[in-house]
Amino acid sequence: MLVKIRLAFVEWYRRRYERAIDGLQRILELEPDLWIVYSGLQVVYSAAGRTAEALAAGEKGLALGGDRVAAHLGTYAVVCATAGRTDQARQLLARLEEREAQGYPSSVYIAGVHAALGDLDQAFEWLDRAVAERDGSLVYIAVAPGLADLLRADPRYARLLRKMGLEHLLPSA
Repeated sequence: MLVKIRLAFVEWYRRRYERAIDGLQRILELEPDLWIVYSGLQVVYSAAGRTAEALAAGEKGLALGGDRVAAHLGTYAVVCATAGRTDQARQLLARLEEREAQGYPSSVYIAGVHAALGDLDQAFEWLDRAVAERDGSLVYIAVAPGLADLLRADPRYARLLRKMGLEHLLPSA
């Protein structure tokens, strides 16, 4: 299943949203209670502009256990923020920050929520922290459509990629 989930995410990275959705839905036909599939669906639906479906998938993922995982909470908070549910996004952000204070790393996800809420200064502060912590979730910073799209126009994004040795992923000038 994990390989099929990863293949669907490759389609998301390539911005082939309908193919990603189809792949994830096929997994649900076999395993209807995998929260991680709903976590994937929420971000792909959101990227495809299918907001109501993104919110429903995020809520289903929470109900199935995704509420214990920073990645799902963070991506659901981003979906909420982009859907205009900023109060709910801020509540989820507070939960992520509380978990971070307890030693559960989620700096990249916290940064993503701040970016979706329009607070790029806070987003980049959290991303700098993630770099200092060597947060493994940073590997997605240059390829994940949502976060990269929110940050790319800011000059701090290029500096961040250079700091991580990923300048080859910057668009050619």
